[in-house]
Amino acid sequence: MPTTLGPSKTELDSIVNQALDTQSRINIFTTDNGTPHSVSETLLANASPKFAKACGKDKDSLTLDVGLGAFRILLGWLLSATVAETSQSSLVQAWILASQYGIPVLQNAITRAFVKVWEGAPISFEVVTRTYAYGPAGMLRQACVAHLAMIFTQAHKNDWRDILRTEKLDTNAALLIDLVSEMQKAIVGGGKRMPPGAAAVLKQLMVDEIPAPSTATKRTAVQDGGSNKRGATMYYPDDRLNNV
Repeated sequence: MPTTLGPSKTELDSIVNQALDTQSRINIFTTDNGTPHSVSETLLANASPKFAKACGKDKDSLTLDVGLGAFRILLGWLLSATVAETSQSSLVQAWILASQYGIPVLQNAITRAFVKVWEGAPISFEVVTRTYAYGPAGMLRQACVAHLAMIFTQAHKNDWRDILRTEKLDTNAALLIDLVSEMQKAIVGGGKRMPPGAAAVLKQLMVDEIPAPSTATKRTAVQDGGSNKRGATMYYPDDRLNNV
């Protein structure tokens, strides 16, 4: 697996100085933490025009509908263009936040982190619950259902209904329809067509990335003028699965 080429020391120093700038800052609050987190408005605005609008003039605070873990994912990505988090709860919240604020590059970085987690652990039912509570997450829904269907047609053929009942998902009509449809594909194929696993989930989760440079793409592409170094190409649309 290729290693990600991170920002240079000079770039990191510049980014940190920008983040610590005291002239234009906004207090960020999260849903599970009453402590304000002072962040550079410029840093947020460079990541997304929607953040720039949300900060607005004469506004000194902004509450994000995510937990502190998801906010740390956002901040860590803004500072280093990487996502190192492994908590599925924080990852799904951060993915939805990135979707709401129109940051597809961050969504794809979170996707790669998700796949690494799913390769070694079962999908968290909180991911499913939050995904189905978030309307526009069509691709994320497909990924969750595909992963659940794979588990239920292999390790839990006889007790999958009990599992859904225990997780209080048995009354979610949209989930049941999607899940049964995905599982039937394997049944109709005589069990030969197994639902997709983590690699296919990655393909379903990947979103189109806007070619205009964002904070993260600038930092990964700027080295050697956007040369063919692995890190420089990691976040672009045609990269997809090959360089994961």
